[in-house]
Amino acid sequence: MFENRLSGLIVRAVQRAGTDEGWSEEILKPVLDRGIRLEWPKKEEFGDLSTPLAMGLSKSLGKPPRTIAEIIVRAIKDDPQSEAFLSRIDIAGPGYINLTLSFAFLVQFLEETILSEDLTEKVSRPRKINVEFVSANPTGPLHVGHGRGAAFGDSLARILREAGHHVSTEYYINDAGNQMNMLGKSVYLAFRKLEGAFISEEKSRLLGEGEGYRGDYIPEIAQKIREEPALLDPESAPKPCPDVF
Repeated sequence: MFENRLSGLIVRAVQRAGTDEGWSEEILKPVLDRGIRLEWPKKEEFGDLSTPLAMGLSKSLGKPPRTIAEIIVRAIKDDPQSEAFLSRIDIAGPGYINLTLSFAFLVQFLEETILSEDLTEKVSRPRKINVEFVSANPTGPLHVGHGRGAAFGDSLARILREAGHHVSTEYYINDAGNQMNMLGKSVYLAFRKLEGAFISEEKSRLLGEGEGYRGDYIPEIAQKIREEPALLDPESAPKPCPDVF
């Protein structure tokens, strides 16, 4: 995983900084032997990965963590390989080192992963992830974008699951509430119009100003109901397929 490469870059930087600053190897070795702790920041502006390494060294080195972070960041930037990995390095708060991976590195890593014989490397910290996809709005027709969402969402869920995460998938049907009520009223008014019984006062009573659905599919649904009144019978409504839902 790229975390290992990034950890190696940071370890080399700390070792060089230790040599330049005269930091005792006895102090650095236990910290480095435990491994570089990398965290996923909760906010995008904090980069892709973050490490509290400087704060872990502060007490042993007798220096403020932010000062240590500045020294480590300079050493990282001096590494010829840093440009291949990182597009930005920042220091935040008391001494967090925030790292933003470069786009070129991400593309290269993706290519290497695809070409690798081992595509099943598991993440070190599995997460519980719910992927909601498609969730097509039932108040309007399906379109090609919904098909794209289905392919993308299903692929993403399978990739995350293969990586070791605990993944559940959800299609949010959303077939209740105000929008569905408005759809029903819109179809009803279109039906009344087809019957020659449309009354503007009734529309004003059912729908507020600017409300309602006006797509071509509304009168088409009304016409279908007019031709097949049995469609309004709940007993004749199509039942969900248990293999799908």
